[in-house]
Amino acid sequence: MIAAQFDLKREYQNVRNKYVLTFLLFVFAIISTNGGSFNIKVSYCITFYFFLSLMYSLGKKIPLKEITLFVSSLQLLLAPTLDYEYLGKYTSFHMQIEESNYFAYILPAFIAFWIGMVIPMGKRKYTEKQLIEYLKANPSSNKHLGVIFILLGIIFTFVSVYIETQSLAFIFTLMSLLKYVGILYLWFSDSKYKKFFFWLVFLLVFYQTLNEAIFINFIVISFLFFCYYCLLRHVNVAKAIIITVLAAALLFFLQGVKKDYRKAVWFNQIDQNKFLFLVNLISDKATTLTDKQFLTTAAEVNQRLNQGWVISRIMITIPQKRPYLGGDIFYDEVLGIIFPRLFFTDKAVVQSSEKFEKFAGYKLKKYTIAVGIPGDGYGNFGPVYGVIFCFCVALFFNFALSLFYRGCDRYPILILWSPVIFFYLMRAGDDFYIIANWIVKSSIFVVVFFFLNRKNNKKIEPNSIS
Repeated sequence: MIAAQFDLKREYQNVRNKYVLTFLLFVFAIISTNGGSFNIKVSYCITFYFFLSLMYSLGKKIPLKEITLFVSSLQLLLAPTLDYEYLGKYTSFHMQIEESNYFAYILPAFIAFWIGMVIPMGKRKYTEKQLIEYLKANPSSNKHLGVIFILLGIIFTFVSVYIETQSLAFIFTLMSLLKYVGILYLWFSDSKYKKFFFWLVFLLVFYQTLNEAIFINFIVISFLFFCYYCLLRHVNVAKAIIITVLAAALLFFLQGVKKDYRKAVWFNQIDQNKFLFLVNLISDKATTLTDKQFLTTAAEVNQRLNQGWVISRIMITIPQKRPYLGGDIFYDEVLGIIFPRLFFTDKAVVQSSEKFEKFAGYKLKKYTIAVGIPGDGYGNFGPVYGVIFCFCVALFFNFALSLFYRGCDRYPILILWSPVIFFYLMRAGDDFYIIANWIVKSSIFVVVFFFLNRKNNKKIEPNSIS
């Protein structure tokens, strides 16, 4: 036992040393270059740091914090940096303010968010790796619940399409996510049908994605499943990086053709199989790409990632054209999180076009754009208190994760429910209201499920995990 623990500690130390060395070499390479301002170089370094942090955490944990911080750095730091340095001239949706003005707010706001996310909140008893090993050692209790969850999730996936009432739609959406939890239950069971049900759910979700032409949910869930797979199969860092880079290349071309694909689907302009149509679009894009087309495609992809464009729109609107909102919208949203619509008829609507117009002075039609957490902070409270707002929001997310892991220390099976509870946290470009409302309501949903199924939720016996 002692030898095994020592080997594990030495393995982590070796990985950590490689991680630090790789990051320091990257920092040296960036600093030694002549081009780019200090803000630009810092943005590159921070984003690369969180990329490494995410890659080195795969196979060791479910990296919810690492995903959130990497996605945030990608959208708030790297994408605006690429726009300022290279790609802004290839798109009409380029950054709206001077680089120095943007980074004067966003760098302190991001660092405050970073600190809030990583402040220790009590020592955990077990790592995710230990919890997963415990579940693998007790496989028989998961398979029946897994099948039930999958069937419920599939039923509610189909039914939710016809639900228009917002409160009911929220519940039905939560129920539809049970199919992902069910797959994880089967993965850690001794069921003979786990592959069958996995491909059933995968193909169903992929078919739904092709029909709706909205890919974000499929991408988030796929990567989260990849995280569980890395834990289950002990995938090493090199393999994780290779798979991630290949997936990123595919996503690059997917983002490059997404606009054309959506137009064809939404206006019923496809006379062939949708999957083949999408493959043909990606193939044509990949094989006919000139240097100029590559930059144009890169600009389009970067434009979709660039949450900084939204922040810059807010910063040129407030306070020049309209005053800071003084927290009015934020306080309404907090009440909306606490009280259900039944008791609070004026409850704020999640991600409305009216909110974006109030913050950015930009009228949207038939779609919405999230203002993001830094946008919430700046528009409500101004730059100084906006930074404090980002810290407090991250602290709330950190606290929610801490509570979740404490629950996992008692009930290991809870670790398989992260796709439900933190579904929106990993989409860090969303507003505070969207993410916080989802975490609170989905947590209540999971607690109810655990209470109804308390006979099958086994606690960890003392000394059962080494």
